[in-house]
Amino acid sequence: MGDLVFNGIKVEELDLTNKIEGAVSLDISQRASFNVKYTRDDKKCAATLTIDMMDKNQPMDFNFKISAVAFFDCDQLSDKKEIHKKAYDEIFPHVRSMVITFLTINFIVL
Repeated sequence: MGDLVFNGIKVEELDLTNKIEGAVSLDISQRASFNVKYTRDDKKCAATLTIDMMDKNQPMDFNFKISAVAFFDCDQLSDKKEIHKKAYDEIFPHVRSMVITFLTINFIVL
């Protein structure tokens, strides 16, 4: 098996609704989806990770969604299951970092 070569990442969607006021305790539910699409020659692929978070009790008052796409060269890998795993392992830390940064910046109380 060859290496999966990371070529960059792009945020396609970023959405936050926060109508919560004051200090409250949120009961967050989370959904995630992940898929990989390949070029016709299977030499490049794009992996999309989407994460939705919302308050279970007030989903219209607090929800957050991010969808990011990572681009890869994958011409030396033949096993798509292995590509899928490696692509997820590469994109997840980037998206996690973006989520933490975005939510931290938006919830700093002055």
